[in-house]
Amino acid sequence: MSNNTRVEGKRIESIYNDFLDKKLEVNRRYQRKLVWSLEQKQALIDSVMKSLPIPLILLAQSKTPNEKMEIVDGLQRLEALISFMENRFPYKGTAEKDDELSGLYFNLESIATTKHLLDEGILVQQEPKMSREDSLRIANYELPISTYEAAKSADIDETFRRINSTGRKLSRQEVRQAGSVTKIAETVRKISAEIRGDATSLDIINLASMRKYSLTWKNHNDEEGILVDEIFWVRHGVINRDDLRSSFDEQLVLDLLLDVLLNFEHKISSSTRDAAYKDGEISRALSRALNVTNQDKLIRQFVEINDIIENIVRNYSTETQWRGHTGKSSKNPTSRYYHVAFIAFYTLLFNEKKVISDSEKLAGATRDYWKNNTLRDGGTWTVSSRKKEVNKFIGAIRGCFIEDSSPEANFDKQQIERLKRELLKYSAETQFYELKTGLRNYSLDSSKGKIQDARTIFKKILKTATAMANTAPNAEGVIYIGIADNYDTVRRIEEKVGIEPFDLNVRHLSESSSFIMGIDHELEFFDISLDDYVETMRRWILGDDQIDGEQFKRDLANSLDPITLYSDTGHRRTVIAIYPSSIDMPVAFGDSSYERVGSSNRKLSQSELFRRYDEFRFRSNDAG
Repeated sequence: MSNNTRVEGKRIESIYNDFLDKKLEVNRRYQRKLVWSLEQKQALIDSVMKSLPIPLILLAQSKTPNEKMEIVDGLQRLEALISFMENRFPYKGTAEKDDELSGLYFNLESIATTKHLLDEGILVQQEPKMSREDSLRIANYELPISTYEAAKSADIDETFRRINSTGRKLSRQEVRQAGSVTKIAETVRKISAEIRGDATSLDIINLASMRKYSLTWKNHNDEEGILVDEIFWVRHGVINRDDLRSSFDEQLVLDLLLDVLLNFEHKISSSTRDAAYKDGEISRALSRALNVTNQDKLIRQFVEINDIIENIVRNYSTETQWRGHTGKSSKNPTSRYYHVAFIAFYTLLFNEKKVISDSEKLAGATRDYWKNNTLRDGGTWTVSSRKKEVNKFIGAIRGCFIEDSSPEANFDKQQIERLKRELLKYSAETQFYELKTGLRNYSLDSSKGKIQDARTIFKKILKTATAMANTAPNAEGVIYIGIADNYDTVRRIEEKVGIEPFDLNVRHLSESSSFIMGIDHELEFFDISLDDYVETMRRWILGDDQIDGEQFKRDLANSLDPITLYSDTGHRRTVIAIYPSSIDMPVAFGDSSYERVGSSNRKLSQSELFRRYDEFRFRSNDAG
């Protein structure tokens, strides 16, 4: 690890300029969520206002030419300072003498940068505002900044882990997750982010983008962010707000994964959770299980069970929360009640391959069961007592499930919801998703076509796939074949083939929606089965001579995922999802390499390509 470290005082105004220049980055693989409350942010501003010292902020600068710095420690503080300067919340003092200043907003005219943004209409001055002198006092405050050069990404991971594993303010689960890059840590993180609604398609994002994924409270006037009270765990009383801020949701996901992956082999306790993140019997068993279990499938299963609970409460209960539905009227969280229900649903749905036969009956059965059964919260949860509770609950609800003989009737909503979630996830960064109606050339009037005729169109899709992968290290994108993003295209295809699309109504773009056309009509046109259609795509990917990257081609070919949907009218629609992801270097297409800018592919210059190689090597886990 490099010793090239410098410590300096840096004015808040200067840090804000770095922020605007997109020099400050956040690693979503290990960084904590933006969880500070309004009160915590205001307390920090009060310390600055009174020239009190604040803790050191640690930044890591990679040995690449982009001059970007990764925030290792101090994310919450930096975001609070920047938000204050952008008038997202007012000052509030901590003493009576501060009353005359409390409620005042940063004066945007006090420094050149914010004045320019004010003049351009990018920032709006909130009233009442501070004096210019008080605002300058804040802008000129020197933050203690420690910056070190990291030789590789793993150096930053280890630094973050060491700093936070001994931190007194972190919860035990946050300590476990701190800097951990194991498979179980990644799976816990991804499932938890999906449920909270702060999942991202990139690991490394700009600090400005973090606002979309921050947790906000009702008394906080930020327009961006995720309202804590609307997150599944809090909305249903499974855990409370403060527990969510301390990553108790991730601990709950870990507990569930221990049962799902290891089949009730271990007690639920702090020592078991610790062991899941350390080299030993439990962590190795989890790794083996995860090597044969599709991570995306696990995410979908978690979300599907939560959707079932949502449906029970929303449509068949007199209560508004799962906690109330279980008969627990107190404000205490009901995580163990949720755990029992989750494992029971998981067992019936995914292990026994059953489907719900009667949702209203299921709602009544769950409510009646909890009337006569109470669980003890806290402490070690033994294997025997956990098995007993789960088996009793399964016995009470089994009559509400039947053998899955009609997938069309029972799986359509789950698949549609999955597609909606994916579109929302990826469309937050528009460069990482693309909608294609299909591979057919509609300018040809032939009633039948040959699949080989579609290869030219598929080539364009492959070019886009390489561009997505080249846009950033550890990038993940998605290309959907069978979805249109505007009604003009829909109408044109309707006239040609006479199919009726259905609208997903996903609010991912301001001026468009997502219309499911499917590729089923193309199967008929090309006189080919779905399996052969997908297999042809795989062969084209693996045999493509323009893509320079064998690993990329293998990963891309293996990512092909047919998604079958059924509309309310019973029409079948099949969509093909392709998931391009970065490898440890940029991927060339033909004689050039491309990146995504918005919804377009842009050719990288030679100098840009060299810089991109440096960035990818730095972020590679194998970098030396």
